[in-house]
Amino acid sequence: MIDSDKDGLPDIVETNTGTFVSYTDTGTDPNNPDTDYDGMPDGWEVDFNLDPNDDGSLNIHNGPMGDPDGDGIVNLDEYQNASDPWETDVPALRVSSFYGLLTLAIVILCSKLLRKTILN
Repeated sequence: MIDSDKDGLPDIVETNTGTFVSYTDTGTDPNNPDTDYDGMPDGWEVDFNLDPNDDGSLNIHNGPMGDPDGDGIVNLDEYQNASDPWETDVPALRVSSFYGLLTLAIVILCSKLLRKTILN
């Protein structure tokens, strides 16, 4: 099947209507790998049940800052780390942003302080 924009969706399902109906009528642009310009390819959004036509302005869960599983890792980070936005991850294990790095540093510091307190 032809995928002109290389987003993982065959052109035949990219109907360019701007409205996601189903996996066979995505409403996406067959010549644009990221129809809503949110940094996540249409095919990835469809694979993970996010609306590829919504950049988060209609439903925050669909956009790059959405976090449908509530694990503290936003969709864009989930995409960049090849993880599932609907499956809870341990945030400290996925350090791709400043806040992720800061969280990891705090966890390490607290565990060292706790260990020192227990041993003394």
